[in-house]
Formats: sequence, C-alpha cells, structure tokens
Amino acid sequence: MSTIQKSPSKRMKTMDPQKLELKNIREQQRRIKPGECLKFVRVLIDPECLCAGLGPQILQKLGELGIKYEVQSQKIPRTVLWERAESQTLASSSEMLKLSDKYIRESQALFIMLGEEVIEAIKNKSMHNQLQSLTKAYPNCSITLLIFGLKKFCRQESTNVKRYDIEKCLTEIQIIYNCSHRLFETSVELAAAIGQFSKAIAEIPFKKQQADKYSDANLFLSNDNKDCVRVEGTAGLSRLWQQHLTRLPLVTLETAEAIISKYPKPKQLLEAYETCDDGQNLLADLKIRRAGGPLTTDRRIGTELSRKIYTLYNSLDPNEKL
Repeated sequence: MSTIQKSPSKRMKTMDPQKLELKNIREQQRRIKPGECLKFVRVLIDPECLCAGLGPQILQKLGELGIKYEVQSQKIPRTVLWERAESQTLASSSEMLKLSDKYIRESQALFIMLGEEVIEAIKNKSMHNQLQSLTKAYPNCSITLLIFGLKKFCRQESTNVKRYDIEKCLTEIQIIYNCSHRLFETSVELAAAIGQFSKAIAEIPFKKQQADKYSDANLFLSNDNKDCVRVEGTAGLSRLWQQHLTRLPLVTLETAEAIISKYPKPKQLLEAYETCDDGQNLLADLKIRRAGGPLTTDRRIGTELSRKIYTLYNSLDPNEKL
C-alpha cells in the first residue's frame, strides 16, 4: 500500500509590525546618544574647501572624531553642510516589512572665506550680494561665516579698508541675514571649529529631548542628578529636608542634623518663627555635636547663621542678600 507524502509548505518570513516598531524606537534612542550620534552624521564638503592648505587638517580632524564625510560640489562653492541618517522608518512591501534609512539635511551651513576675499568684498560692496546668494541657495539653514587669514592678510598687504569698515560689514550681515562669523588664522583652528560644529549638530536631537523632558511641570521633581533625593510616599522626606538645609552656605551636615532634631519638618520651623518674638535668634542656641564618643564637643549655631536662616524663610524682598 503506497502512502502519499505531503511536501512541507513554504512559510513566508515576516516580522511582527509591533516588534518592528519597538525595534525602531530602540534604534532611534540609540542613535541620538552622545556616544553614538557622531556615527550617523556625515559632513558634505565642497571641494574648494580643501584648497588653500585647509584640506589635510579638515579631513584629519573629522577622521579623529570618527565622522563620515563626502567631498562633493555644492550650490555655492566653499560651503560645508551636514546630513543625518534618520532613524529607521517602517517600509512595507508585498513580502515583508523592513527598515530603511534615509539622510535628512540639517539646518546648518558653513561658508569659508579667505581674508583677501573679505577685504575685496568690502571694497566692492558685494558682501551683501554673497549673503543673499547663500540664503537663497540654503533658505532653511542658519549660516555661519568662517573667515580664514584676515589678520595675516591685513598685516602683509596694504589695504584701504579700516577695522571699523570690517566690523561694520560683519555686524550688518549678522543683523540682516542672521549670519554669525568666526575668525581663524591657522588651518588647525578652522578644522577644529568644523569638528566642533559637527559634534554639536550630532547632539541636537539628544539635547532637544532633554530640554523637552525638563520643560514640563515636573522639572523640580525629576531626580536624574546623583545628588537628588528620591521621595516615595513619606519615605525620603527627612533626607530631603536635610539635603535642602545643607544647600545653604555655612550649613554643614552636623548643623542640619541639629536643626532637624529640633524641627523634624520645615512646617514646624515656620510655625516656630510665627510664634517666636525673636525669630532671628531662634536657632542661635541649638547645640551642634562635632563628634561621637567620649571626646564629643558641642558648639552653638550662632546668631549670624541663625539670622541668615531666618531671613531665608521670612524675607519678602527678593533682592535681599543673606
């Protein structure tokens, strides 16, 4: 008797969309971490940026920082731009769900000018035309002007352009076109600046995330700092009261413990101030224990510190100094 064997059915390999979404979120958080973000940013350098002896230093600095770069012609010569590999996005097809990357242009641009070009532009009154071309080519970018070798050129060449004229021109383009500027005399300094810009741009998403995190009503309730005190229910309130007191100048841990032993809660101290005739000296006679054991010595808080604590909790003048 013959038997019929069924061939195993071929199953299409697909990924769970929910798991893929969670993977995408984890990948997005990983990419914005300060230690990882530089790997997902690349610098677009116009070939003319590498002339005038600037190329080796710029490429070397980017290599030291582990930043990817591409040398490609830009709309305006001698500009530097940035692109970020955006966090993976869900893409569907007839067979499976997969993750795909895409580069997004950052809203920052650098424009490198040589010292002699700046002087010539001021003489010809063409600096505004150059900035107009830049803002038109990169309408959504914040442009920074990097000027290389201006002081050296002015020392070596006799120019009719005064320092006042240079400062006036640079101030005008900053006000009109929101274009800031930086001066460099060596290629090492200029390369370091491009590296600093690259690092700062790479960390923008992380810093925005942190700013949004601390912009809500729970700003002072977050405890990301190692010096913060965790409060859960009533647990931790005494430690928080002690931490608050030690933030004040001249209040040591022993001093805070002396105050807490008398007034375990801030409310009790405030009530004592309200019922006391001489609030400034309320804490003056409290004893501070300096050490434990048979060699224990005591000292008073003193009138000066007592007055400062009283002023802190009772003064209505926001400008009064302790």
